[in-house]
Amino acid sequence: MDERAVKETISMMLDEKHMQISYLPLMSGIDSGDFCYSVYAGEKTPSKKIEELSSKWDEELATLNKRVEEFKAGKK
Repeated sequence: MDERAVKETISMMLDEKHMQISYLPLMSGIDSGDFCYSVYAGEKTPSKKIEELSSKWDEELATLNKRVEEFKAGKK
């Protein structure tokens, strides 16, 4: 692990001018459009769309969390 790069990245992430409000773009398996398009068009209510997507998102987050743990443990 490149400690210098990690420190610089964390420092930049905590700087207000670089802060990220939404982390969805950082999660490759989750497309915010899956939620936004039908809700913004009035086709579905937010709660109904979340209900539909929650199991998919839970799976994606579990996969990402597993990859983070493997990375932290030194696995690739």
